[in-house]
Amino acid sequence: MKITTRLRIEFVAIVVLALAIAGAFECGLLTTGTVDPASSSAYWWAIVDVALTLVMVPLALKLMSLRSVAARVETSDTAFRRWSEVRIAMLATPLLLNIVHYYALGCQPTHAYMALMIAVALLFVWPR
Repeated sequence: MKITTRLRIEFVAIVVLALAIAGAFECGLLTTGTVDPASSSAYWWAIVDVALTLVMVPLALKLMSLRSVAARVETSDTAFRRWSEVRIAMLATPLLLNIVHYYALGCQPTHAYMALMIAVALLFVWPR
């Protein structure tokens, strides 16, 4: 299987997983509002989600142009696949966390906005 095809399958799988989690919450298969939004744990989840989003999105978008990564990617197809998977995972992790926390905290919009920002950033890392 070509590297690009495999990366595209992994990319689509992440998007489908995110949509499946949101769909499970929307259909009532998973319980929403399980955490009190006024609790200290909700505050720390918000801090972690914001920090992950602010760090991972710019880093994932810039990753392939960093000198050390670019040098490895140009020399090896295996390195290209590995770094592309890391790039997708860097966006998938905060995306999935924000979706789960959005529903677990009773649909607070902060997590939804961050998930939308990450979804837009995912458009820029489509494997070509």
